[in-house]
Amino acid sequence: MKRTILFTVLIGLIIIGCSEPASKNSSKVLLSELDTFYIGNKLVNVEKVSKSDFDKLAAAVFVLESDSLEKIHLRADSSFVKRNGDTLFLKISNGRINKFINTHDSSNKSEPDESYEHFLYLGFRDDIGQCIVNFSGYEEYGYYLIDKKTGDETLMSTEPIVSPDKKCFINSYSTENFNGLELYKNTHKPELVGTRELTQWQPLEIKWFNNSSLLVKASFPDTAMQDGFQEGYLKLSWKSE
Repeated sequence: MKRTILFTVLIGLIIIGCSEPASKNSSKVLLSELDTFYIGNKLVNVEKVSKSDFDKLAAAVFVLESDSLEKIHLRADSSFVKRNGDTLFLKISNGRINKFINTHDSSNKSEPDESYEHFLYLGFRDDIGQCIVNFSGYEEYGYYLIDKKTGDETLMSTEPIVSPDKKCFINSYSTENFNGLELYKNTHKPELVGTRELTQWQPLEIKWFNNSSLLVKASFPDTAMQDGFQEGYLKLSWKSE
């Protein structure tokens, strides 16, 4: 169902993009998302690659989410993280305490629990200097990055996929309202380089090829296919700084 809705959204956006005159912002897509586009100030060149090219690279490793695994992470980082019932405490290097409190409203079980919020500690990422806290709520889901030195919090849709030199990271997400990429500089509070909404393809999996290029497993609308989609592989690259 979700893929069907996304397919409809992608097709609609493609039609709109072809029928409306180009604005100053839309002109940043020079030819198409399958050739050249901007993400922030990065001019991204796109080319097709093979499945074998993509498979040669190691997949990004993500932390599994469960209450039992959280206990392992809490023990490993017990010097600065603890849980007391529904409250998660993170002690930051500057003395600040960040709190994440599980909440739920059990007063009316016949209605959706819109106040529901649940947080899981997923550990400290040394490659970006951030603690990771998984967040789930009423029709919401994401990951908080908490800087261990400053306590700054950044909410992201997925876990960050970090470049080999650890200077930047990327994530992607697809919902009924947005499909695209986010590129960040790996600073104490991650700095958003740019967001790119995609209308012609959906990123399924991303791997860094080098410090300024990515290989992407992507899904493309294709009415000839039974489920309306066809998978392919792209290389996204930009000029290194």
